[in-house]
Amino acid sequence: MNRLHLLNEALSLEILPSVGGKIVSLFDKSYRQEWLWANPWLPLRNPVFGESYVGSLDFGGWDEIFPSVDPCRIPTACGEALVPDHGDLVQMPWRVVSIGAEHVEMEVEGLSLPFRFRRRLVLVGRKIQFHYSIENLAAFAFPWLWCAHPLVALDADLSLEVGASFHVLYASGAAADLQGRMVSWCQLPPRSERWAAKLFSEKGALERVRIQKGNGASLGLSWNPSEIPYLGLWVNNGGWSGCGSEPYFNLGIEPATLPIDNLAAAENPPVLPSGETRCWSLEVHLNPDKP
Repeated sequence: MNRLHLLNEALSLEILPSVGGKIVSLFDKSYRQEWLWANPWLPLRNPVFGESYVGSLDFGGWDEIFPSVDPCRIPTACGEALVPDHGDLVQMPWRVVSIGAEHVEMEVEGLSLPFRFRRRLVLVGRKIQFHYSIENLAAFAFPWLWCAHPLVALDADLSLEVGASFHVLYASGAAADLQGRMVSWCQLPPRSERWAAKLFSEKGALERVRIQKGNGASLGLSWNPSEIPYLGLWVNNGGWSGCGSEPYFNLGIEPATLPIDNLAAAENPPVLPSGETRCWSLEVHLNPDKP
């Protein structure tokens, strides 16, 4: 299993091209803090297209999700596209386009739909720049959604802030009664109980999120809300496991283009015309309040 490494004086990344381009390590050298959660019950392996992500491929780390989170059937001008669990990207090997000590560009072509997805990572001091593009290779337009899918350990000392009021557009699971309300991290169900929930922010309301550990280490994500309109949070406080193991404790921080996991159920999703390309970006910053 080929592993790619990017590093500078502040941080290091480890990436597995054959495992859906997954980032398996994001390490802060200053605090000696590994930020990405790893599933102790699922050993890493190469995926088989079409298998269950939650049952077999939920290894942890940072995945890219496209064109749907939930498996679904998408009507197109040429029939119907069957999108696998958590989309094509997590279930396919990626190609390396270019690589250096502090950058890597990778791409993958879809199977459920004809598209080319490309991601370029660049280390700049304590920052990681993520640059994305999606190109429609089909002779027809199709709807789509994308979200980042980094998972971090949900420890007792973890805190989260979003820099603005988090008005919950949609919520499910244990937080379903928070839908339509303004909430903060401390207003979620008690951490002393076991539960799991998914929440989405209102469109264009947020442009950053920051998590902090008890040792002072922090990780921030920022984006342009005109490119990435929503923030999804998957909070698994020991309330769920997809692979039949003990329930997990993890947090998914998911900047997203739609406030829904099932593309087939989305109202007025973005549509990518034949031959066109869309680009967007986000930035990860270690210890963003540190001078």
